[in-house]
Amino acid sequence: MHILCSISHSDLDLHLNVSSWASPSDFDHLSMSHANSMRALLAVIAVGGAALVNYALKLRKENRRLADQLAVLAYHTSKELENAAAASGPTELEHDKPITSRLYEQDRLVQEYLMMHYGENEGLDFIAPGSGESKDEYTLQTATAPQAKFGNFGEYSITEECMHAPQFPTFALNFPVRVAKVAIHFVKKAFPQGLPAGRALDVGCSVGRTAFELTTFFEEVVGLDYSFAFIDAAKSLKAGETLEYSFSVEGTIRRKATAKLEDAVNPDRVTFVQGDATRLGSKDLGGQFQCVVAANLIDRLPAPRRFLASCSELLASGGVLVLTSPYTWLKEYTPRNEWLQNETKSTFDTLVELLSPNFDLIHNSHMPFLIRETGRKSQFTLTHLTVWKRK
Repeated sequence: MHILCSISHSDLDLHLNVSSWASPSDFDHLSMSHANSMRALLAVIAVGGAALVNYALKLRKENRRLADQLAVLAYHTSKELENAAAASGPTELEHDKPITSRLYEQDRLVQEYLMMHYGENEGLDFIAPGSGESKDEYTLQTATAPQAKFGNFGEYSITEECMHAPQFPTFALNFPVRVAKVAIHFVKKAFPQGLPAGRALDVGCSVGRTAFELTTFFEEVVGLDYSFAFIDAAKSLKAGETLEYSFSVEGTIRRKATAKLEDAVNPDRVTFVQGDATRLGSKDLGGQFQCVVAANLIDRLPAPRRFLASCSELLASGGVLVLTSPYTWLKEYTPRNEWLQNETKSTFDTLVELLSPNFDLIHNSHMPFLIRETGRKSQFTLTHLTVWKRK
């Protein structure tokens, strides 16, 4: 079995033609240099077996970024990598996960993001419309019997009136769509004469909903993500496919749903590319943009300063940069010395410091969003929204 691949890492380019090794132990003597590490790990992929996960974990301890690139390659070339990991049983290091669970290359995460982008209203059939003025308000259904007693705690009885749950926060749903609307709103303000050939870039586009929504206004949109799996899903939707996914209702109960494009979008206007947000240049993306969107991205990058530095070159004069982030810095994604905050300085302070030389801050607020986990459990987050105009 042969694997032919090309992987770029900084200034290192590997072009390997790997043949099967006699046994996994044959590569134990190799040094942890980049070339030998990659050759050894790719050899294990070629022969398969339980040794893959353990060796991948060993590599990750020394060079996490390189190991992540291998995870992308493994997803793109063969599903057998996941099967090998499943067959090998638990191999997790303390406070760590196997490489096949890394980041966004799992089908489970693709399905979660299809849910977030295209199906957040799915699975809410235990919720009924509320009686408020807004048609989007929801309250939990309760018993119809008036003053029905649900329990007695000493002198205090819980009645139906007390058991009414707060209205479901539908205002926090459809975050990718709302981000696109925010971007379009501020670009219209920045260019009141209109954009005859406006271009937008959605960095960290995931499965593509924001990028598709941007096509309702921009003539050309580029959606970029580091994940091959996300980009493949977005391309399938662009091609007119309906993608099936499932979501958790409770425990082992899952329900199937489908993701497809809304009629209002213009899929012919969008291009999806796999790429690294920390290594962007306008020349590689067909020129400058009038809008760059990076939603909940910067605190998931290994080098957020490098991405922010590239924004001034990506945006044309007067262009709009839309950033959202809850600033949930984790060493799992970003080395501690790359965090944009410390004990005396907030992330927003650092953003002002880094962007002010080339940008004017034109908006500063918060946006809510939900990540649905089960039918009754969701993560509610307030993400910081800042909008910047290129000087």
